[in-house]
Amino acid sequence: MRLIRPLIAVGLVLLGVVSWRVCQEVVPTAPDVLRLHVRAASDDPEDQRRKLLVRDALLEAFGRDLAACTSRDEAEQTLILLEHDMTAVAEAALAADGRAQPVIVYQGVEDFPTRDYDGATYPAGRYHVLRVDIGPAAGQNWWCVLYPPLCVTGTTPETTNETTQVIADDPAPAVEWATAKLWRRIVG
Repeated sequence: MRLIRPLIAVGLVLLGVVSWRVCQEVVPTAPDVLRLHVRAASDDPEDQRRKLLVRDALLEAFGRDLAACTSRDEAEQTLILLEHDMTAVAEAALAADGRAQPVIVYQGVEDFPTRDYDGATYPAGRYHVLRVDIGPAAGQNWWCVLYPPLCVTGTTPETTNETTQVIADDPAPAVEWATAKLWRRIVG
């Protein structure tokens, strides 16, 4: 009898681990949202200032093109066409500031924490992103929403608030252990 309890405990732990891996929900990407994510070379105050310089140069050079997009897909296609030019603009801004650094611009999907933009809440989750890495990209980052255009020129508050409200109402999926469900069924 003394051996049965530890075996049951070990079995439940193993069952929990296996069921957690099997029953994990895949968190979907947030629909119709494209974020800009600029990573500084380091946390040095000078690198942090230069990160904002790159951000401003990119938004100044390409903000109108992105603000004209009518869907996330269109914004992503526009970015594909502009990716090389964006790299050149970012590197030129850094060189004009007195210190050239390599910049890598690419698209992907990343996890983001909950963030408020002008009263609209974007919940934590996976978002499509245009990533701009300066040098080793080891510093604090800066991000905003490119589509719908919250950080680019030519946006209208009506369009922005309407779109973000839909996103804010979308509940984030939960991950639950299968053994917790089973325990609630047994215990009631």
